[in-house]
Amino acid sequence: MTCVKDGIARPSYFPRVSRSQGTYAMGFVMMMAVHSLATTVLMGIGLVAVLGAGLVDGYVFLAVIALAFVAALPVTWIVLRMLGGAVAIRDEGAAPLRRP
Repeated sequence: MTCVKDGIARPSYFPRVSRSQGTYAMGFVMMMAVHSLATTVLMGIGLVAVLGAGLVDGYVFLAVIALAFVAALPVTWIVLRMLGGAVAIRDEGAAPLRRP
């Protein structure tokens, strides 16, 4: 599959999607990126707190990791709601897309 832009044919690494599919696909990518960052931050905070308390045990570390993963879900939701329409996808020659 190739993509022609500015008269130059280049390989297209991403399949074509409709406007609505593109909007939600980008939303999913953004959600995963924010969730991974939030999980990492919460995991670091939790592990520093656990090590500071002197609880050096593998099960405690696994519990902190699991808790950070679950606690990052509402954090992700809040951050994405705050971003709102700040992230828009531009189709070639079209206006930015926004979710209702």
